[in-house]
Amino acid sequence: MISEAKEEAKVQANKIIADAHASITNQKMAALTEIKNQVGSLVLEVSEKVLRKELSNKAQQEDYIKTLAAEVKLN
Repeated sequence: MISEAKEEAKVQANKIIADAHASITNQKMAALTEIKNQVGSLVLEVSEKVLRKELSNKAQQEDYIKTLAAEVKLN
């Protein structure tokens, strides 16, 4: 009877440990996803600010458009 109780305790302990590992993995993945989303948002925000600054001058904007048009390859 004691050995059965010990075995049951081991099974329960292993289940608790497995559940804890799964929970930790899920939380880790959620945190990484959140970080990636935040980094993506920051990159977009910085890129937008850089483009606004670079294109605030009409002459610079026209030069940039001409450069992009020259890079386009037509079939």
